[in-house]
Amino acid sequence: MSDFPKTKQIIGFTDAGQPLVLPDYSCGQFSPGQSRLLESKTCWYCRYADFRKTADVMLTQSICRCEQKRVHVIQGNKNEGLK
Repeated sequence: MSDFPKTKQIIGFTDAGQPLVLPDYSCGQFSPGQSRLLESKTCWYCRYADFRKTADVMLTQSICRCEQKRVHVIQGNKNEGLK
């Protein structure tokens, strides 16, 4: 199979190798977002994720844009999520 972490909070990867994450995922690369009120060390509050909390629609998943979390993607393979 692959060396990707198998968690329920990482649901796949973009073609650029960025993890698709759910709000409650947490990792060692956490960096606080703009609002520091009621923060926990999860993706929902991390500056690397964008759940569009300030828009009319809040997303239930986001792309982690942290360079350290990016994985190498083999050209020609589809990144369809983890099973």
